[in-house]
Amino acid sequence: MSFRSFGAALRAPHAGLSSARSWLAILFLCGGALLSGCVTDEDDGKVQAPAGLSYAMTSAIYVAGQPIVPNRPSVSGDPVTRYSVAPVLPAGLTIDAASGVIAGTPASVSAATVYVVTAENAGGSATARVQIEVRNTGAAPSGLTYWESAVIYTVGTAITANTATSTGGPISTFRIAPALPAGMAFNTQTGAITGTPTVVSAESSYTVTGNNGAGETTATLRIAVQAGVVAPASLAFSTPTARYVVAEAIVPNTPVVTGGAVIAYTVSPPLPVGLSMNTQTGVISGTPAVVQSQAVYTVTARNAGGSTQGQVQISIVARGS
Repeated sequence: MSFRSFGAALRAPHAGLSSARSWLAILFLCGGALLSGCVTDEDDGKVQAPAGLSYAMTSAIYVAGQPIVPNRPSVSGDPVTRYSVAPVLPAGLTIDAASGVIAGTPASVSAATVYVVTAENAGGSATARVQIEVRNTGAAPSGLTYWESAVIYTVGTAITANTATSTGGPISTFRIAPALPAGMAFNTQTGAITGTPTVVSAESSYTVTGNNGAGETTATLRIAVQAGVVAPASLAFSTPTARYVVAEAIVPNTPVVTGGAVIAYTVSPPLPVGLSMNTQTGVISGTPAVVQSQAVYTVTARNAGGSTQGQVQISIVARGS
């Protein structure tokens, strides 16, 4: 039973009770269900704003008249209630306000332009940049990377999806060689690696290839499966010292982790206003709102086996400084 379902009735007849007696009344009306899900106003948490918004393709080159491979977002925090984009996408392309997926068929050639996507809910918002160019002819994909390029998984523990990002032309199909360890799956449309490893496997190299009609790009992953939980061993960022411009969406700053697979990231102190971190992937993204001198932020990556820390330095300057 929810406290809200009888909140008004509770307040009237028990308005004169002491705090202790009020709680006894709540316990009675809940039927002792406080331990099994009875929710009170005091227990309610605030809505978590979206954080660490990023896209599978941060820089895409499409062909006029040809349907694009949908570009899907990744974000942490509480559910997003609305996505929007500015400026307006090239003619023929749209963004789904509910899912944030960019899809469609570009109608005409369009110069490379940076578009800023905003994800919002009652708790706040997060932003990400996506560069889009539309040509008359196709472009080969490039810059294929994964959130985790060297990782140790654990037998019997479901892995956090290891997803791919790329630039250039959109990737239509993915393949991997050799086959992944038993229990793990590879999505040939998105390149995502998921599943639950079932057997111990020595560290090996795996080559992922993404291709389209114009060419292909590759990424090399190192994957091992161990019997026990392995803590993350090291953490660094692709841009350890970042200098951003106020009011301009930043290029996502991605973590590079070795050791065990990370299940959660945290950062201290809070990032500059307008920037946020995806608690699942560790990606820092957004649009800085105010000028700020250089500061050091400590990021912690953890799993059941332990944690490791890394630092990133961020400064925010005005345009033209």
